[in-house]
Amino acid sequence: EEIAEVLMDADIGIVSVLSDYLLPNKLFEYIALGIPVICSSVKAVEDFFHNDELFFYTPSEPQEIAKHIEWIMFHYDIALEGAKRARMRYQEYNWSKQKNIYIDCHHQLARRQL
Repeated sequence: EEIAEVLMDADIGIVSVLSDYLLPNKLFEYIALGIPVICSSVKAVEDFFHNDELFFYTPSEPQEIAKHIEWIMFHYDIALEGAKRARMRYQEYNWSKQKNIYIDCHHQLARRQL
């Protein structure tokens, strides 16, 4: 609860990912709170979110972060629209929907072991 309160003061969330196989929790925290996100352009994140929802940057090009920050400063209303789209997409993947898929998968695997 305290983390959400602190994050609500943020205008932008920055998520740096170096692995193509990670979906960091911090990404989903920003998205759930409707905060525009600048994120590393890695496969795992790009498989779930689009360019009109997050601001992607090349991990080896940190100056791209600064360019996104500057753009967001002058186009914050558009950035918030993208954050809203990301939040809508997140609703497809949140735990309340995914837990049954996850549990069913475990049940199916357990049945195969019997």
